[in-house]
Amino acid sequence: MLERVYRINYSVIILLVLAMAGYSTVGLAQDCLQVQSTPTNATVTLKSSVKTSGVSPCLFCTLVPEQRYLLRLGKPGYETRELRLSFSPENQQVELFSKRFGSLVRSLLIPGWGQLANGEYLLGVETMLGSAAIGTVWYGAYTDYIDERDRYRFFKSAASNATTEADFIRYSELQWRSSRLTNAQRRHMLEVAALGGWMYVGNLVETFLVSASPRVASVEGPNITLEIPRRSKARAVTRSFFFPGMGQKYLGKHVRGLMYQTLFVTAAVLTLDARRDYDTATIEYELASEALARAETQPEVEAARELVAARWEERRDEETKRNAYYIILASLWFLNVLDTSLSRSDVAAAGQNFGFDTSFRPSEVHAGIRISF
Repeated sequence: MLERVYRINYSVIILLVLAMAGYSTVGLAQDCLQVQSTPTNATVTLKSSVKTSGVSPCLFCTLVPEQRYLLRLGKPGYETRELRLSFSPENQQVELFSKRFGSLVRSLLIPGWGQLANGEYLLGVETMLGSAAIGTVWYGAYTDYIDERDRYRFFKSAASNATTEADFIRYSELQWRSSRLTNAQRRHMLEVAALGGWMYVGNLVETFLVSASPRVASVEGPNITLEIPRRSKARAVTRSFFFPGMGQKYLGKHVRGLMYQTLFVTAAVLTLDARRDYDTATIEYELASEALARAETQPEVEAARELVAARWEERRDEETKRNAYYIILASLWFLNVLDTSLSRSDVAAAGQNFGFDTSFRPSEVHAGIRISF
């Protein structure tokens, strides 16, 4: 019965993921440049329509001194980049600065904080919630380990202080059982901690690599050229290989990336729980088998055999559940990599040249941004 239930659950989850993985959002419908400014008082206009290849006409941006602006440029097939600009009236220079390392430090302290600092609010909130969830799971595993360890210490003390042989044998058996269960709980706690560490490393990688950050390629006089490469399918697949969902986020499919990441982490937690339950059932079965081997009278043998049969059924059910979760976890990982390899980028940007025009009012600077593809 249990095997059929898990097979049905497995089929439903896989069909759901296949349906969602097959759904593709085109994103930008036309091959055009999109520009957004924060604050909005930075007036951004295009001189003429942007070409799909070669060098585009200038994009003019009027900036107010002593304010920092964030320009988000996007074009299909390239990486979206957020350019933070600051105009200094003393040296008449437009400054570019990146929050890549500052965001990394934030994510080191609080997972998700770096993504929020980079303007990736969905990624930041999702990372914070995921970290809180895995922390709660670990705390539950830790308390279970502490409870079992305390029981082991109690039985050990009771066996040492036993006044009769019967009490000594009974407490020694309970001590032996509790010691094995304590080891199983400790292993489960460490496995959950390893899953949390993997998520923490993924949070740092996501902050440093996925979140937008311009890279200066060359500086010639007042012009700064930034190199922003086309999104690489190989990079996307590599990221999804090690961190399910990250490749989709890299390609701009944040909702699908969030879906895969949530499903994979949830399946991983359930798999670890199923593994712990299987280990516990195995310990109970082995203890029942040892009790059967020690049985002497016929009634004791019959009772021990019934207990062994019951423990065997429980162990078999837990093994079926564990194997089903193994299959679900591996299938989610494979579908995540396959979906990334078949996806294409929805968002993009290119390289920029920044220049200056001092003929405007002293309180403003008119920066020309030339986009090249």
